[in-house]
Amino acid sequence: MRIFTVLFSAFVMGIGGVACGGGGGGTTDQGGKPDQGGTTDIGPVQDQGPVQDQGPVQDQGPVQDQGPVQDQGPTQDTSPEMVTFQAVVKDNLTKEILKGATVVAYDNTTGEATQYQATSGQDGKVTMELPKAAGKMGFKVSLAGFKDTYQFNIATDSGKEETLWAVSVNGYNMAAALAGFTPDPAKAIVAGAIYWTNDQGEEEYVGCATITSEPPGEYRYFGDTGLPAPIEQVPETTTGNGEARFVAGNVPPGPCTLKAWVNGQEVGSATLFTFADSICINNIYTEGTSNPTPADCKK
Repeated sequence: MRIFTVLFSAFVMGIGGVACGGGGGGTTDQGGKPDQGGTTDIGPVQDQGPVQDQGPVQDQGPVQDQGPVQDQGPTQDTSPEMVTFQAVVKDNLTKEILKGATVVAYDNTTGEATQYQATSGQDGKVTMELPKAAGKMGFKVSLAGFKDTYQFNIATDSGKEETLWAVSVNGYNMAAALAGFTPDPAKAIVAGAIYWTNDQGEEEYVGCATITSEPPGEYRYFGDTGLPAPIEQVPETTTGNGEARFVAGNVPPGPCTLKAWVNGQEVGSATLFTFADSICINNIYTEGTSNPTPADCKK
């Protein structure tokens, strides 16, 4: 803020008169020079009269009392309530813990990265303070030698330690080769399993199920080898070594909806976000009071 001060100078101008003397007094008579007489009398200075009385300054009355300043109360605390989220980072193939991985939390509704992040320690664990109101969030794991691996729909206030998976570049390429498709770096791969949760809270595999995605991708399922296989060999989920797992290759990036189907009926769905040249791991949990695996499913 700039403050400017204006100074005013008042100049008072006065006019002084010089007094002229009278005659010489005793000067030699020059001989009959006519008498010039004394200095002419111009009379007294005219009286202008007294300065006119403007009357007293008008009384504006007392300054109005505005009353005391209103009390606004204490400053409101707008900080969100936070919860402590704990997880361990592991290799998806070997199940070994991974140290030095960068974990970034994502908004589960918009798919955008948030300000919250952490680095896994020597024990592979991360601890983050996250907004309680979120309920569920997504996470990205980044580490040299691994593809950026995303997981969405993870509860942040469950109070239990979660597992965040990372897929190695070698594992990524091997899975695509075994499944019989060539990864497009402009698209993503989605992988997961189909489960039904029983009354004891245990996850059961759902066999003889298929998936679809919107936008669509190339779908594959894991066979008895525990690895993805061409669709001609394994056309649906298996509950043995296949663990009801699936993979959707070359899914365009952006919002994605997965659906699980049994005998032509939708039994569950999941929403997530995919990103180019990365993998997203997201399971589908079926609805209903019983495991939807068909009674005659032998897989």
